[in-house]
Amino acid sequence: MMHTTGTPAWIDLMTTDRRSAMAFYNAVFGWTYEEQIVDNAVAYVVARHDQRDTAGIATRTPEEIAQGVPPAWNLFFATDDIQTTCTRVQELGGQVLNPPFEAMAAGRMAVIADPTGAISCLWQAKQHAGLATMHVPGTLTWCECLTRDPAAAATFYERLFGWKTEVTFDGTADYTLCHVDGTPTAGIMAMPPGLEEVPANWMIYFAVKNCDQSITAAERQGGTLLNGPMEYGTGKFAVVGDPQGAVFGIIEPLE
Repeated sequence: MMHTTGTPAWIDLMTTDRRSAMAFYNAVFGWTYEEQIVDNAVAYVVARHDQRDTAGIATRTPEEIAQGVPPAWNLFFATDDIQTTCTRVQELGGQVLNPPFEAMAAGRMAVIADPTGAISCLWQAKQHAGLATMHVPGTLTWCECLTRDPAAAATFYERLFGWKTEVTFDGTADYTLCHVDGTPTAGIMAMPPGLEEVPANWMIYFAVKNCDQSITAAERQGGTLLNGPMEYGTGKFAVVGDPQGAVFGIIEPLE
């Protein structure tokens, strides 16, 4: 399926131990894999859920590992004109950290940062549209920007992607819901207290059937429960670190 500009189009994991990561996510989400070989070496791994493309996994370069760049999940937003979008990023006060480049025949990508420092990627599809499934257990279901200036982040994405935003209040804190064509697409919230050393970031959340069971499966495979589980709104969620340290969330919809 093709993805509308400004909606999540792909996610991938940059890790230090590809084999360990593949085993972990297979145990937690039931993913299967296709390894893409270039020059007799594994260049990229496509993870699938029910035979549908769900995520990518790649190994960080030796230089990145030597520099201590941690494993992390990347979130890609769709665009139909990546060069124009990158120009707009800079006009709006963001940064283009990695200008558009070819991802083989699959598409073109770039890495950007919003004015508050949250990093994400852009994806202009060619042969690979991106995510083939979402919102079912084991697949991406939500993304959330954690920032120290939610208003500035919301203004940036409104102007970059045409998002419509609304600020809600749950009795504890404000939460900005972002919509594309009337559909909730992302959230923006203030960085919670106690995370002063954590930079602004985009968090991804996977849908699960049972939050507690998914936490147990993750811990059995060497993962770490970082926050939760707790009930919030219409879901029960938790934040987990995989064995290499990449952080992600899980959400179990409540009845």
